[in-house]
Amino acid sequence: MLNVGLIGYGAVGKDVAKYIKEEKAGDVQLKAVLVRKKEKYNQLLKDLDCAVYDNKG
Repeated sequence: MLNVGLIGYGAVGKDVAKYIKEEKAGDVQLKAVLVRKKEKYNQLLKDLDCAVYDNKG
């Protein structure tokens, strides 16, 4: 299994996360996403079951 972390959750990051969640990306697990404002994405990324980080940690 390949563990993946995304830098950003914009147009590309959302699609990549979606494909991983739908198991269309092979044997891959989304482990973390780095965003600018963690509060903005907490609920959405909670659905993806991964850690969310911003520049504050």
